[in-house]
Amino acid sequence: MKRLALASVPRQSGFTLLEVLVAFAIFALSVGALYESFAGSLRRTLKAEVEGRAWLSAQSLLAEIRVRPAPWPAEEEGVTDTGLDWKRSTSPYPSGTDPTSSWQAYQVVIEVHPHLKTAGTVVLHSIELLDVAAVARHAQADGR
Repeated sequence: MKRLALASVPRQSGFTLLEVLVAFAIFALSVGALYESFAGSLRRTLKAEVEGRAWLSAQSLLAEIRVRPAPWPAEEEGVTDTGLDWKRSTSPYPSGTDPTSSWQAYQVVIEVHPHLKTAGTVVLHSIELLDVAAVARHAQADGR
């Protein structure tokens, strides 16, 4: 008779303390993994943005020297409007062309240094042609 009495007592429903702790641990690990993923994504986005800005600055510096009258300075340094340090160097390029030709090749190297430690230095190399005869003619015309 006592057995029937125990069986008829309703059990309380709900979660045990152990089940709650396991569920909380799983939730905490999931949130931590999502946080790390999000933080890594933000770092990569910032690095890509800074490097993209550095490449655009390097291309602008190359375009600037293309329209500048020669002779070009061997080395220049400065800071862009966005605060990136840059260095531009030009030197004759051994192209193997006819040395008597009025067109001579010059190597232009532009380095842009982002201030962000994770972003690398951007280096742009270009070979540009200069009409040295035209440069001499302009120099003579300016000297008159």
